[in-house]
Amino acid sequence: MLTETKTKNYLYFAPFFVLGMAVIPIVVALFSGVSQNLYWDGDYAIFLIDMHNASNFTQSLGISSRFGWAHPGPLNYYLLTPFYLASGRGTQSLMLGTLALNLVCLFGTAVIIFRLANRVLAGVFLLVFVWFFVTALRSSALWDVLVPFSTILPWVLAVFVACAVAVASYRWLPLLILTLCFLTQAHVSLWLPCTFIGIASTTLALCNRRLARSDLPWLVLAAAIAFILWVPPLLEWRNIVLIFRHFTEPSADAHSVSKAFRALTVLMGESIAYSDSPAENKYLALGLGLMLSTLPAIIKAVKTKNHFIIALGVLCFGSVAIFGLSLTRFTGPIMPHSILFMATLGPIFLMLALSMVVQSTDFMTSLLIASALIVLVAYKWQPISSAIHAAKTPDVAIQHLSALLADELHRHGQPQAVFIDHAVWPAAVGAVAQAYRNGEIFYILMLRSRAKLLKFCIGGSR
Repeated sequence: MLTETKTKNYLYFAPFFVLGMAVIPIVVALFSGVSQNLYWDGDYAIFLIDMHNASNFTQSLGISSRFGWAHPGPLNYYLLTPFYLASGRGTQSLMLGTLALNLVCLFGTAVIIFRLANRVLAGVFLLVFVWFFVTALRSSALWDVLVPFSTILPWVLAVFVACAVAVASYRWLPLLILTLCFLTQAHVSLWLPCTFIGIASTTLALCNRRLARSDLPWLVLAAAIAFILWVPPLLEWRNIVLIFRHFTEPSADAHSVSKAFRALTVLMGESIAYSDSPAENKYLALGLGLMLSTLPAIIKAVKTKNHFIIALGVLCFGSVAIFGLSLTRFTGPIMPHSILFMATLGPIFLMLALSMVVQSTDFMTSLLIASALIVLVAYKWQPISSAIHAAKTPDVAIQHLSALLADELHRHGQPQAVFIDHAVWPAAVGAVAQAYRNGEIFYILMLRSRAKLLKFCIGGSR
């Protein structure tokens, strides 16, 4: 009988085992040739320039914005620095490092659910998020270094760690603060949602239990982490001022509340049933349906005093409300990359709705989930393999352009001015990034129009 019970307990880990076996080939593929240079262009090339600065411990800002300021902090670069330096500054190492961080967030969140909520629900979480990545998003988002993608799973981790703070222990608070620092430094669109889940989780914790003396070391550690990690961004206080000025000044391009919440609801609908055909009304209805379907589960949780589900519901609905209001301060069109992290609430709402029927002791459901993961991964394995191959293939055009630029710079004995036509800036910046990483000193004259030149130095004094 004891052996049978142990066997059943192991079966709850079946989804973890299946997904763990599935990601091993991906990790191996990205590790193979980890030191090679892939010659990125566009925003990826700009990321490489900042990454090179971080590897020399001189980067104090996040990636630059099209509005003339930079996102607050460089923490995402410094988390990738060990991978970058260990590979000899190989570009591919950044994808491997991003994948590693995302896998830590994915499996770490599942472990939190397993320990604090429902063992079977942890498998449901893994299934809905694998579905999200291989159907609604794209599998390459797991190793994409750009902030709109690299913040997706850390945001999910932050939501569930906040639940752990609310219902379990303040020992989770340092991890929550670390994750929130990463997110708020990476992109300004995460400021208000992260602030909300930080305040809401501690408020719920104070409602659930009294603060004890044994909790104080964790509070002090959390405060120390926040202080240390925010020193570099705060030293660049002029950039912070520009950010606040941008979002506080009145703008004719601001969005209405209804338009902002419509965009969020459509995004959550797309996260579950995305297709290439335009069907905004369908996604809107699906997004609304997802949110409404969680209400019975939350009502049941209130009746049964399931504090984890209650906290998760409060954090998710509160995040939708706070971020929807913050979108009204965005100028210009609502760009998908600025709100992509909120798409994760679609799978979370689906998981919340399923928590109504999922029983923690039903190990057969875990086996069914593991079987579904096998089928889903097998069905999507060819696109995943193609995405890995495409990501690992160097851009020959950028490589050729980089060689031409290097020859031209070496032909002259003094720093040269490099003219970039704004119409072809992605390829040009790819070559410039390679020259910069090679230690070349030069000036850029960026040609935006025949009448105006924007001049700046990207050499040693950057």
